[in-house]
Amino acid sequence: MNEIDPVDRLARLARGARAPSVDVADAVMRRIAARPAARPAWALWPLVVGVSFAAAATLVLAAWSYMALEEPAVELLGAVREALL
Repeated sequence: MNEIDPVDRLARLARGARAPSVDVADAVMRRIAARPAARPAWALWPLVVGVSFAAAATLVLAAWSYMALEEPAVELLGAVREALL
């Protein structure tokens, strides 16, 4: 028996066999359509607004602190700072 004989036999079998028809796209589309749509997390909006406001306030205070160290005209902005705080 030659080493190539089993390969030839498998090749003859493969030539006579038909490839199975596989339609994956339709099954995937049906599966996607069957899932419920995801809802956005609207409950987190107040948290997002609060954190954004805190970040903006922190940046303003940091800018005022930096200006107090670097700029001699800080006394002009002191009244604005007192009014906002």
